[in-house]
Amino acid sequence: MHMPTSAPVVAHSTNPYLPMSQSWIYNQLLHLTRYRPVVLTKRVENLDTFPMDGIHALYGRPWGSILIEKVRRKQLGYFPYRLKVLKETGARVLHSHAGQYGREDYRLARAAGIPHVVSFYGSDIWQGSRDPVWMAAYSKMFAATDLFLVEGHAMRDKVISLGCDAEKVLVQHLGIDVDKIAFKPRQLGPDEDVIFLMAGRAIEKKGHIYGLRAFALAARCVKRARLLIMTWGSYHDTMQNIEALRSLIREEGLEDRVEIVGQRPYDEYLRTVSGCHVMLNPSVHAANGDAEGGFPVTITEAVASGMPVIATTHCDTPEIVRHGENGLIAPEKDVSALADCIVAMASAPERWLDFARKGRAVVGAEYNAIKQAQRLEAIYDKIA
Repeated sequence: MHMPTSAPVVAHSTNPYLPMSQSWIYNQLLHLTRYRPVVLTKRVENLDTFPMDGIHALYGRPWGSILIEKVRRKQLGYFPYRLKVLKETGARVLHSHAGQYGREDYRLARAAGIPHVVSFYGSDIWQGSRDPVWMAAYSKMFAATDLFLVEGHAMRDKVISLGCDAEKVLVQHLGIDVDKIAFKPRQLGPDEDVIFLMAGRAIEKKGHIYGLRAFALAARCVKRARLLIMTWGSYHDTMQNIEALRSLIREEGLEDRVEIVGQRPYDEYLRTVSGCHVMLNPSVHAANGDAEGGFPVTITEAVASGMPVIATTHCDTPEIVRHGENGLIAPEKDVSALADCIVAMASAPERWLDFARKGRAVVGAEYNAIKQAQRLEAIYDKIA
């Protein structure tokens, strides 16, 4: 990223900078042209994948300095070095990426005397709203913060329902680099299996178990279909979820038709998407309240690539997957309806080209990272 040092600065707060699964934050920073981003974080990872100048991290400093920062944070509500960064860079706006950072950063913004913007992304509002401690902090944040950005209208309604002033909540879609995703309308050869893809972390809200059950049901009717599940996790609950998927595959006798693979680097992931025919995204509201923010960015990428999508009515998913237009939609957790969608999609490959063209048009108009960065900068213009 090359931008004149004279460009006005927006400070972006997130931690860490940056997990592999959060490319959507990087896209927001990468495509800014009029506001220079600096990053406030605790620790840095994957810098080779997400290169960025102006990163200010807590860890990497002398341990004595870190200890002092932590003590002062308890007193002030923010790390003092961050206030120093805001003043030294002349930051015009503080943008917190997720509610859990925003609920602390509003004090920092107030100390710096600059406007504060918070983006909600999913569990920070759906699951966080069930926690009385979070909500007590959110109430203060709602009053002190200038603007809140959400991915779609279902999420906007949720934030407003929690007591936030409706005039403060704006829909700001997450964008992808459309030019980096080759448009390849899917076609089915005469002796080719339909390959369905489910991708995402092994957590309940991804709905993988419902998607697998639906595929097992549909597979009784559709003999030339396979399912690739790309999922991952390193802690107890996620490993249990992965084992539950493996167990169901064995129970249904689908070992030769369903494969589970782990997380892959982004470029390899896009190649995997390109080699599949249909995205299956059965997201649900989890028992603990967790949910997708608007919808997973994996859907945007799939639609942009010319891939039809089968999804659920979850959160803001119907804003991008439009039933009968560029994909098919079923109610959350409705295995039978999902199976019907799988059968319908596998049985009508002649519809895929129309789905692909209409889907790419939707992404180009509303989810293009360059256009969304321009809209984000227009938001900064209004409050900076």
